[in-house]
Amino acid sequence: MNPIATKRPGVYSQYAVTSLYARPVSERAAALAGVFPEVEGVTRLSRYSEAAALLEGWALAACSLLFGRGVAAVYLSPAATDTAEGYAAAFAALEPVAEVGCILCDKAEEDILDALQESCQRASEGSRERLGFCGVDDSAAASSLASALNSERMVLVCPAPSLGGAACPPLGAAAVAGEILCESDPSTGFSGREIPLPEGLSRELGQDEVETLLGAGVTPLETQPGGVEIIRAVTTRTKTGGKTDLSFLPVNTILIIDHVMETVRGALKSRLTGMKNTTQTRESIASQVTVELGQLLDGEIIESYEPPRVYVHPDDPAVLVVELAFAVAHAANQILISASIQV
Repeated sequence: MNPIATKRPGVYSQYAVTSLYARPVSERAAALAGVFPEVEGVTRLSRYSEAAALLEGWALAACSLLFGRGVAAVYLSPAATDTAEGYAAAFAALEPVAEVGCILCDKAEEDILDALQESCQRASEGSRERLGFCGVDDSAAASSLASALNSERMVLVCPAPSLGGAACPPLGAAAVAGEILCESDPSTGFSGREIPLPEGLSRELGQDEVETLLGAGVTPLETQPGGVEIIRAVTTRTKTGGKTDLSFLPVNTILIIDHVMETVRGALKSRLTGMKNTTQTRESIASQVTVELGQLLDGEIIESYEPPRVYVHPDDPAVLVVELAFAVAHAANQILISASIQV
């Protein structure tokens, strides 16, 4: 406690104000990649006040949305240059950070977003699962970018929110990313989810635009009486092998897959110490994984599963292979009423 500055008799008090931003809802962190002149190297921010001391413009507004929604932290990864190479290095610097669940990029350029997609894929394959987000204001550009990316780990958001009276595409991406990061149930749909944009959208989409964007794999936003809402949260993955495949279109598909894999990894991690590769051990692991899958089924995160197979890797007797097969529980986005009417 600081000493009292006055010698005058009296009763004095001290207090500290803690922002609600300091109470995270999610255990995952968001990351911003961009040209930040005041930032050197990957920097972790744990509260909005730290962001306010370093950032301005879209990045500060994005931090306000993310901390306000309840993310655990926001990482800043500065690009040395405003080029694809500079951004690729910024994305790569975030790959070892396991806490990061999403990366927000302010540049809607194909070569930069290709680098973001590749970075998210590498990190996810290394058990640090994450998604990449970017905002795009132009519908045609958004559809073209989504088609080029065609990745279940990329989310494009359209149209742009307003900031200071001008279109600010990254803000829409930040708002959607915050909702996804802070949703504890990966099978919960985001259709109709209200997002807290400070100034609303810079423009509204026509119905034909909405249909085109959803078909291309772009997440559209719209203004409703209660505020701005997500029409439907989707990824850019709409094709497999050049043919239409909507399995990964709902963002929940990849969220559920990541959640299941993280759950099983966490359950088995403690088994490694002193573990023997015996029949009894393999049967025990299969039973443990079955219990975890059963709990996910009860929680309606997966639709069904097959008994796991656990066996010794044919090329390395020190490696156990656990094979899983499960079906994700898709969120319902439409209800179709079919009626037979007699008059």
